[in-house]
Amino acid sequence: MKVISCFIALVVMSLLEVAAAAAGTGPLVHLKDGSQVDAEHLDEVHAGSFIVGVSGGAEVKKQLLADMLDELSWKPVRAYSDRMPMFAGHLTTEQIAWLLKRDEVKFVEEDGEVHTMVQ
Repeated sequence: MKVISCFIALVVMSLLEVAAAAAGTGPLVHLKDGSQVDAEHLDEVHAGSFIVGVSGGAEVKKQLLADMLDELSWKPVRAYSDRMPMFAGHLTTEQIAWLLKRDEVKFVEEDGEVHTMVQ
């Protein structure tokens, strides 16, 4: 089950990167209803559980998390492994705005349950 979750996360991350590149914008917030919000429309985003995708590898992710701890007093609920360029946790609108200003952030996605059918 853990392998399936990691695979799904990587597929989602790849699709979100393609969408952001096609839009020609900075990182977007992807909501559960399928909508996408940029930094100028964060009034549509509410605090909650989010996954953050990071470009640049493990060291960049570690530095971003260190900066978040220093500047925002924030720690992730899940940092994932060094092979997974993402982390997850509860974020406020202000924390999301801070993330969207960072060059190393690829996307911010509202987290939700993933259900799989097993026969």
